[in-house]
Amino acid sequence: MFICRRCRKEIIHTAFPCQYCGCRVFFVKFIKEDQICDAFCLLSCLLPLFGILYYGWMRQKNPHTARVYGILSLFTCLFLLMIAIFYAAALSQMLAAQRL
Repeated sequence: MFICRRCRKEIIHTAFPCQYCGCRVFFVKFIKEDQICDAFCLLSCLLPLFGILYYGWMRQKNPHTARVYGILSLFTCLFLLMIAIFYAAALSQMLAAQRL
C-alpha cells in the first residue's frame, strides 16, 4: 500500500502524481504490513516474558504481530511447565526407589 506523505491518503502505486493532491512520486513512501521478525520469534521462545510483554505493549499498534509473539510465549510457558512436571515426577520416583 502506498501512502502520500503530503495528504496521507492511499494511492495507486502506478500513479505518477498523487491523484488527490498532485504531489510527485518521490513524496510517496511504501508502508509495509505487519511483519513477523524471526529474531523476535526466537526471543519469544527463549524468553517467554518478552513475548508476553510485547503482546501487552504492541497489541494496539500491531495486533497480528503481537498475537503471534504472545502465542509463541504461551506455548513456550506450557512446554516448560510440562517439562517441570515430568522432571518432578521422575525425581519423586527416583527418591521413592532409593527409600526402598
